[in-house]
Amino acid sequence: MAAYAMQMTTQSLSYLFEMPPPFGYGLAILGAGLNLAPMAALQLVEVPIAGRLL
Repeated sequence: MAAYAMQMTTQSLSYLFEMPPPFGYGLAILGAGLNLAPMAALQLVEVPIAGRLL
């Protein structure tokens, strides 16, 4: 359930970053990717830790 929620959050944020300004941020693909990069880097660190805890 948590993995599905994280995947849907990432997908919906990419759409939100690329939508035009009245509804989104109006960023290009590169800008959306740079905004999602910190979350991806955090997942690279926390997923092995969560795997060991489980």
